[in-house]
Amino acid sequence: MKFINMTCRFACWFAMVTIVAMMLLTVADVFLRFTVSSPIRGTKELTELMMVWIMMTLGLVTLEGMNVKIDLIMMRFPPKVQIFAEIIAHILSSGIFMVMVWQIIVAMRYSINYNVHTTLLKIPESLTLGFYGLSYAVFLLAVLALLTKRIAEVLKK
Repeated sequence: MKFINMTCRFACWFAMVTIVAMMLLTVADVFLRFTVSSPIRGTKELTELMMVWIMMTLGLVTLEGMNVKIDLIMMRFPPKVQIFAEIIAHILSSGIFMVMVWQIIVAMRYSINYNVHTTLLKIPESLTLGFYGLSYAVFLLAVLALLTKRIAEVLKK
């Protein structure tokens, strides 16, 4: 659990630095476009890539319980039903994200084999897919950690 927590925290710091870099890049691009009539080449592609990097915070958000959830219905059920529903949700999330990571790996292999890249800056698409896969894998680890923690709590009672 400690390793997963540290990995998620690193991903969060990386995402924060990325947001600052993305803001500075966008401000510089707009400033240069209006003052010198020469925008920074490839700003749109870089910003899109940075948006993918920000997704790496999914794991920490999940571990800290900061994700958006609506408890209006679940809070009306007894605690045992709530715990059972949470375990089922973690199992379903784990399955879905395992499939997503697998499909991203398949897409990465295709992208590498056929040399798919962005139009202007020629950034390999496999790089973007790799960050997607990494962020989903970190999220999957966080969900699995919460699942095992919840199951351990249930078995302890």
